[in-house]
Amino acid sequence: MKRLFDFQQNFFLNEVELFLRLALQDRNLVARMVNDCRHQGWRSSILDGRVRDTLGRNCNSLTDLLDEVGEGTRALRDEFRCFEPLEEAHQVSCYPVDFKPRNLQAQT
Repeated sequence: MKRLFDFQQNFFLNEVELFLRLALQDRNLVARMVNDCRHQGWRSSILDGRVRDTLGRNCNSLTDLLDEVGEGTRALRDEFRCFEPLEEAHQVSCYPVDFKPRNLQAQT
């Protein structure tokens, strides 16, 4: 379930990145913004204006959608936290620190 959530989150982030490229037409700026949610570009009046120009009458719909996705993502992350101890236990039992692929081959 968490893997599917992560996949969907990455898919959505890719869509946001493609839209930002269309609106800003600066791949480097977009890459920095996508990798840093606190980047100053997110608070830019230029971004706001270009998003509004690009989307036109659909701008409010996108704002509502982003709000809903953000709320849903936060809620799911909170729910997934209860599985963290299980994931850590699984990683410890399945991936010992001294594991090396050649050790596995030597045993077969």
